[in-house]
Amino acid sequence: MRSSGLGFQQPRVTKPVKVLIIVLVAVYFLQMSLEKFGGIDLGQIFGFRASSFIQSFYIWQPLTYAFLHGGTFHLLFNLLVFYMMAGDLEAFWGPRSFYKFCAATAVAGPLLQVLLWIGAYLINPEWINSELFIRPTIGASGMVFGILAAYGMLYGEASILVFFVVPMKMRVFVISLAVYEMGMGLFSASGEVAHIFHLGGMLAGYLMIKYKGPGLRGGGGGGGFRLFGKSKMNQQELRKRLKVISNELPKKNENGDRGLPITWN
Repeated sequence: MRSSGLGFQQPRVTKPVKVLIIVLVAVYFLQMSLEKFGGIDLGQIFGFRASSFIQSFYIWQPLTYAFLHGGTFHLLFNLLVFYMMAGDLEAFWGPRSFYKFCAATAVAGPLLQVLLWIGAYLINPEWINSELFIRPTIGASGMVFGILAAYGMLYGEASILVFFVVPMKMRVFVISLAVYEMGMGLFSASGEVAHIFHLGGMLAGYLMIKYKGPGLRGGGGGGGFRLFGKSKMNQQELRKRLKVISNELPKKNENGDRGLPITWN
């Protein structure tokens, strides 16, 4: 929720974000029902595996994997990020650009794994039989990490409460998360968490903002991250993007909120 010290405001959840959340929840219930009552594991068919995609031409997997989840907690974590942050991005970009962004960040993880598969094959063909390439990957985390990267670039001065306790600037949080994912991707690539997909989503999100511009309309100039000091975006631009009028308590607008500075938790 958003916090200003003067009270809480609900995050902005736009219609396209609601549609995405509803679709993810509906697919999850279908997935669990088929597995429980029919013994059908959709992850084996629609989850992404580099070996299946390359050798068996399962061309649907780079997109379909993102709509499946490995459990309720897995789903809820991803939905939380969509609920907290995706609405501001969609309102800024528009529904078409928002959905294109989600598709691109979802596909980026599988693409990165395919490149690793090709590299492994060229170095030592036996490596393509490792768990990293034959175990199906599912989940919307590629989109989620892309959204985190975009939010860190566009709203770097906003704050987030890490673990609901530790206040941190959004840009610092995203940079720290990227460093963590790179480390885990190098030393725990074959684990149950698809860190390669997280990195792919973050990289795609970063590149889209960097080279298509903040509004994803072309022209570049999307800025970047600065760990120390203020980001390139000044306070006036931050308030404009977050629809914040001032640090003082303003009158309620037509939507009933006060447009206050935010802290994400």
